[in-house]
Amino acid sequence: MKKAKAEDTFRLSYLSIVQILVKLADCMSIFCECARGSGKTTHILAPRIDRVQESMPGAILILAASTYRSIFDNILPGILEYFQENYEREIYYEVGKIPPGHFLPCCTFIENWKHTISFHNGCVIQFVSCDRPESMLGKNAAHLFVDEMIRIPEDKFIERIIPALRSDRSKFGGSPYYMGISGFSSTPNFETDEDWFLEYEKDMNRELIDCIQEIAYEVDIRKQELEIALKDMDMEKTEPLERFIQRWETRLTMLRKGQTFYIRASSLSNLKILGIEYIQNQIKSIKDKDMLYTSIFAIRKIKVKDMFFGKFGKQHLFD
Repeated sequence: MKKAKAEDTFRLSYLSIVQILVKLADCMSIFCECARGSGKTTHILAPRIDRVQESMPGAILILAASTYRSIFDNILPGILEYFQENYEREIYYEVGKIPPGHFLPCCTFIENWKHTISFHNGCVIQFVSCDRPESMLGKNAAHLFVDEMIRIPEDKFIERIIPALRSDRSKFGGSPYYMGISGFSSTPNFETDEDWFLEYEKDMNRELIDCIQEIAYEVDIRKQELEIALKDMDMEKTEPLERFIQRWETRLTMLRKGQTFYIRASSLSNLKILGIEYIQNQIKSIKDKDMLYTSIFAIRKIKVKDMFFGKFGKQHLFD
């Protein structure tokens, strides 16, 4: 009998190192400070949405941005590109209207489906805008997705978005994503952009995240081997692989709960897709050096308060 091969069983696709690291960490909260062209919407945010909704059937999730226009013009197209490439609309997901009859019901009654993405398992993403406080009223979300955080003031985030994280623990508490935040942004210019979200970097336990990523990598390898073994009907390989995956996926879920992963990456992280010409064109076209450093190279501008004169005070004067 001819043995199955990986290329015959799986569809091959390319992920950058940043996209791989996020997928492997995949803990309760992730924050991606990624430069232009890094694929953060289509290849990081959208797959993250897919994993979160699959983990919490029937839950309400929130997709937040500074304005509705930002969601529909900048964020939603990238998300839908991922789902259109991988699934059938009206079979797996629906956008902006009442879902088909075969979709399972959401745990929360929804009257207006205009600003939503619904999934076959009853999970629903609702869109909210920081400039419209009424869009957050009555929301009970199990997870928050926030994009373009450099446009969202900290007080509005705390007062209008965070209170929506209050879903039923008895229904969704088993998921590692429950009560988590998936935040995305480019590197802020401290003089003109919001930068409060950088504080989340301090919440990351680097040693534990490294451990999670190593385990997740081994589990993913075993899943590939399992699919090939099932295709070959090789029961000697199938049973130990299933035991390994079940044992370590349970442990991964426990490790990921309550953890934060923070990553900062430049456009160079996705150079294989963008090409060196993209970087060269950006260098030529962006005349503002600060904008070039933050939007392409993810280099943070040093705050004056962190430099000599910013720290100089009366305590440094002597008679």
